[in-house]
Amino acid sequence: MSEQAGLLKKLLNAISSSKVAIALILFIVLCGVIGIFVPQQGKMDNYYIQTWQNANPSITAILKPLGLFSAFHSWPFIIVLVLLAVNVTTNAALKFKSEGGFEALKGPDALKMTGFLVLHAALLTLFVGGFMTSTLKLDANTLITEGATFVDHPNSYLKLTKGPLRPEVQKDFLLLLKDVQFDYGKDKYATEMASSIDVYEKNEKIADAVIKVNQPYTYKDMKFNIDGVGFSPRVAIYENKSNDLVFEADIPLRTIVSEKSNTYTNQLLIPFLQNQTTLTLYPGHKAEFGQVVKTSETPNNPLLIIEQKDENGNVLSKNYLPLSKKIAIGEVTFEFKELKQWASFKVTADPGYPVICAAFVLGLIALAIKYIPRYSKADKQNSAS
Repeated sequence: MSEQAGLLKKLLNAISSSKVAIALILFIVLCGVIGIFVPQQGKMDNYYIQTWQNANPSITAILKPLGLFSAFHSWPFIIVLVLLAVNVTTNAALKFKSEGGFEALKGPDALKMTGFLVLHAALLTLFVGGFMTSTLKLDANTLITEGATFVDHPNSYLKLTKGPLRPEVQKDFLLLLKDVQFDYGKDKYATEMASSIDVYEKNEKIADAVIKVNQPYTYKDMKFNIDGVGFSPRVAIYENKSNDLVFEADIPLRTIVSEKSNTYTNQLLIPFLQNQTTLTLYPGHKAEFGQVVKTSETPNNPLLIIEQKDENGNVLSKNYLPLSKKIAIGEVTFEFKELKQWASFKVTADPGYPVICAAFVLGLIALAIKYIPRYSKADKQNSAS
């Protein structure tokens, strides 16, 4: 054997060794532990991640350059998957060759060799699917108000995780949210959520659809599944002296579910408002014994409550603003122009998922090849005895 052939054999044996496979699998396990205990992009708010990083600078200095704040989409994780695929392929090829190649599929151990090859094919398929998921997957959340549009751009997402090889954007894609419908059940959780959409490509309408829970809309490889609903009042603010419009927008309100009643609220973060301003919505209300009482979760008589606090949390004012009315508060006037609804969507794309499913099917076939003949042989022996 030549020196080059000897070196090649040593290299192949090293690549295919079980020790290398165990070391690589341990790194996969480590990434899983990091994914549990370290806040991950797309799973946690960016503010929370930044706070954690500021509180743990030494750990951040190690994890951040490696991309482990998105552990399963980091290059170290992807490289390990590639190395595992090479390890499995090399191991199977060397074993197949040492057993006589295709002749091993004809002898008494043919079934055993077939199971071995199918099992390694399952592992290779699993690592290929994992590679596709890690590099090309999209996992994001977005929120759209009725009448607003969505485009595939990083700024359009509330949370976003994607593989490093995924194309940046679907440039010609636009989604218009026409209508949101939902009812609240006895437990005050939204039921029968549905959203009507129009889909445009290159400024031409190509589809319309209704998205319901577990009934997503799919554009190419992107799936839009409705994730939540709520209210979004349109508020305008005018300067009292000049009557100039200084702000107008739809304000999505957070839905806080409690035993007695849902609360729809959010802070109005506008620089020119000197005090902390909170908006709270009563979808239905009535006056009872000199007090305002919430009457329903459906928008039949909406009322906007505007509360202002100082920097110490002391309430300075609390004002009630019916729909289509105005109210002066300090140096500005608020107008409750319209009550819309919003829908949040889980946006996903995972080209590796069907490949991973195929890997599990191959794994089951490999197990069947290994164990079914063994049990059949045992049954025959028991019957004979």
